[in-house]
Amino acid sequence: MKFLVILAALAINHFWDRERALPGDDWYRALTAWLHVRVQALSGASTVFVVAALLVPVLALLLLLALVQGAVLGLISFCLHVALLLCLFDPRNVRAWAAEYLRLWQAGDYEAAYLLLQERHTSVQLDGTDDLEALHRQCSRYLAGNSLQRLFAVLFWYLVAGPVGALVYYCLAQLQRNRMVDSEWQAARWASGLLFALEWLPARVLALTFSLAGDFDAGFACLRDALVDTVRSGESVVTDCALAATGAPARALLVQESDDEETLVIDMDGTGAGLSPAAMGAQIQSLLALIERSQVLWVAALALLAVFGSVT
Repeated sequence: MKFLVILAALAINHFWDRERALPGDDWYRALTAWLHVRVQALSGASTVFVVAALLVPVLALLLLLALVQGAVLGLISFCLHVALLLCLFDPRNVRAWAAEYLRLWQAGDYEAAYLLLQERHTSVQLDGTDDLEALHRQCSRYLAGNSLQRLFAVLFWYLVAGPVGALVYYCLAQLQRNRMVDSEWQAARWASGLLFALEWLPARVLALTFSLAGDFDAGFACLRDALVDTVRSGESVVTDCALAATGAPARALLVQESDDEETLVIDMDGTGAGLSPAAMGAQIQSLLALIERSQVLWVAALALLAVFGSVT
């Protein structure tokens, strides 16, 4: 059933081309806020809070799955699995957001593009919108990291450990993002270590997928450097490998230092050669296409596993 659940969830996720009227992340933020207030007076409040924030949704899910097990020939259970994945995916329309970002970028309105990115990627901090290389890097990091945390890692742990595995990963990732409970997250270091461990393998599998779906030589060379790295975050690994796998921009978009004040040159490697803003926009488009192709590769791989009996 896992293959059909993933196939249905990915199809709905792809064709549901608007902001979704789903609970999104609000339900978990509300739950953690409620728990946060009630554990403050307890000894070891940080650990108690994180454990409760993981156990409560997992126990609720297990109860719900037990109640619907076998009902209507398993159809209700199937729909529940699909609905769970859709709720764990990013409910926001990333493709529409990226299209608007690229429109602003191509129009040269970099300040508006920066503000649009800051709405989604709240941790982005730049000294100014004149640093286009940093802005481009942050946008790439958001798109690649979001594809890992809100899509591929969720699918990976659903495949390995079922709905409970996907939910535990989601809860840990949300706790890391939630600034309201930042002190509790920092105190419960085992939780951040667990999240790092849960992201380590999916990040490398996704990086390999990017290599297969894009420029294999460049992408795999980047992956090889990060293969046994136990320090870098999964987001950093997939961002670097994704950008490498997009391939070199067209020669027409590569520019040299110029005395023409109308030509804006971004020196990316210190040699005088850099990427023009147009090349950066093209690379974002390539990154979006790479993520789409990677989903197709995952579906194809899961289909093969289903045929040979490794996925039920």
